[in-house]
Amino acid sequence: EMLLETRPESQGKPDRHALGIWNLEPGTLPPTDSKKPGLTKQFRIFFERNLRIKITDRQYLFINLLEAPMLAVIVAWFTRFREGDKYIFFENKSLISYLFMSVVVVLFMGTIGSAEEIIKDRKILLRESFLNLSRFSYLNSKILFLVLLSAFQSFSFVLIGNHILGIHGMTMAFWLILFSVSVFSNFLGLNISSAFNSVEAIYILIPLLLIPQILLCGVIVKFDDLQSKNAHKDAVPFIGEIMASRWAFEALAVEQFKDNRYMARFFELEKEIAQAQYRSEILTTELIGQVDLIDGILRLNPEYSGEDSQKLRIIKNEIEKLDDENVLPEFKYTENLRPGKFNSAIAELIKVHLNNLKAFYNNRYQDVKSKKDRLINRLNKEKGDQFLLDEKMKFHNKSLEVLVTNSDAKQFYRETPVGYMQKIAPIYKEPDPDFHRDGRAHFLASHKILWGHSVDTLTFNVGVIWLMSTFLYISLYFDWLRKMLGISLQFNHLKSLFTNGRKEN
Repeated sequence: EMLLETRPESQGKPDRHALGIWNLEPGTLPPTDSKKPGLTKQFRIFFERNLRIKITDRQYLFINLLEAPMLAVIVAWFTRFREGDKYIFFENKSLISYLFMSVVVVLFMGTIGSAEEIIKDRKILLRESFLNLSRFSYLNSKILFLVLLSAFQSFSFVLIGNHILGIHGMTMAFWLILFSVSVFSNFLGLNISSAFNSVEAIYILIPLLLIPQILLCGVIVKFDDLQSKNAHKDAVPFIGEIMASRWAFEALAVEQFKDNRYMARFFELEKEIAQAQYRSEILTTELIGQVDLIDGILRLNPEYSGEDSQKLRIIKNEIEKLDDENVLPEFKYTENLRPGKFNSAIAELIKVHLNNLKAFYNNRYQDVKSKKDRLINRLNKEKGDQFLLDEKMKFHNKSLEVLVTNSDAKQFYRETPVGYMQKIAPIYKEPDPDFHRDGRAHFLASHKILWGHSVDTLTFNVGVIWLMSTFLYISLYFDWLRKMLGISLQFNHLKSLFTNGRKEN
């Protein structure tokens, strides 16, 4: 207190003149022109920043620009099978391997290329979080860059691979399919990049996500082996329906077989021939044999029931399906195809009807085959006798034909509790009528039926892949995977606390 009293008054006070605030009056802060940019400007800023980072990283550029061409050379070279000195595309036994590996390559390139895109920006995003910048703009800037990169990678792969293998006229179709798969895998990688906190966890997870895609694309694991023996409808099992690889491989195989320059002339004719042949030589013959078998057993033992009920139900269902094609008047006694009402008189009527159907389809087979022969003769006259053979050797492939027609199958059909499921020539088979609304079909169908309309397999399958990508885009925007993992961790934490609490008690 004494020091304060004796201290000069001016010694403890600041000099306002020296500070320059003598005449400063209190008031509001001056207005600023700074404001948060709009979504479009944020998108442009994010994209330009990401692009600059990528361009300055020479190793990243080198790997991503050369990876696809190098893999195309490797895959195509080792699948360029030839028996003699001259390479002939028709005789290449490894075309299916090339189509399969094309899907695998773009899946891995797309997923690995996008798996670090978000996690490596985690610190930057944390610093900028107070600015409340748009997640929509940020994600779309990443997606645009990855889509452009995928377009280049898939196009370079197709261009080089198809050239080495001698695949002509399929560049744009193959590119569209593989580009669609690549974009799907980009979204897959972005989702796991957003959900996990460590790069190690991401790269451990990638094989877990992609190996099922490899196994269930329809090449390694046959869908027929996954189908229940009691399945009533011929369709790809649900586990195969959710695999983008299945839709991609099917589109590649069907497009290459159906729309190559040689087969495009004959596909519709070959389809009619195959279906008429199946009905005249296999289906009606088997049904007549079953009717004779049941009739013979009942004549020997009128009290026999055995498998009569199921056998008669199969015959009834198959006759009704044939009658639905409206080629002959319907069979009027289908209600008699059940135990207690079936007898030798009904059996004779059924055989007459089936023989009429057999004759009709045999005539159709002969008519369409003659039409095809006339087309071949006309082309030979116009282009020369060697023209079609050269076209077949250059554009068609024998091993792919075996796959899509299933010509090496041991069984032409499979018996189910309600009918016969055709297994021969799936490329020529019509999709199951029960799926005429949702587009589902058997594997390697040439087209799908959606809401009663026929849709080409290429168009339909690419559309399905983009629908999957759209779902992953929505999942990425709302960060569903990260939230699900957070809920799971919280549940496990609460469970452990509850368990430990019970042990302590």
